[in-house]
Amino acid sequence: MARVAVRRIILLAVLVLVIAIQFYPTGLDRSAPDPSQAIESVLQPGPEVARILARSCDDCHGTARVWPWYASVAPASWLVAGDVKDAKGKIDFAHWAQYPPRRQARFLEAMNDEVRQGGMPLPKYLWMHRNARLSAAEKQLFGAWTERERAKLGAPAEPDQAGEPGKRGTEQRR
Repeated sequence: MARVAVRRIILLAVLVLVIAIQFYPTGLDRSAPDPSQAIESVLQPGPEVARILARSCDDCHGTARVWPWYASVAPASWLVAGDVKDAKGKIDFAHWAQYPPRRQARFLEAMNDEVRQGGMPLPKYLWMHRNARLSAAEKQLFGAWTERERAKLGAPAEPDQAGEPGKRGTEQRR
């Protein structure tokens, strides 16, 4: 009988704790950003690239303000908020216009590298968002777009392993 009472007390304590943590704020910014500052307004990607950005990047780096149901339930909400904060701390698509052109060019290069090497979207994100996975053709399209945008910003094309401009490689980087 005492074991049942202890189990009930533990269960009640866990239930109270789960309810209580729901009131702890996550820090997710749910306000609407200024659309004129966003990467889509500044760089005006074509519809295919815009779909890639919306489907695979915006939840963490962009202007998405519609969150999945688990983003409102602690402790999952804390994980989502932490991931979004980390992502926006690296590249914030919602405030793209505030970056100087040289920094935008570096970000575009980093974005291309991450996508090409399979680092983005993050594998843990793809686990819950399978539709965010990029095909080889989409990666190629995205890479070509980032290179065009870098060129518009005056950034030189990276040489490939054979030293050909416009292709990427890591062996000749110093």
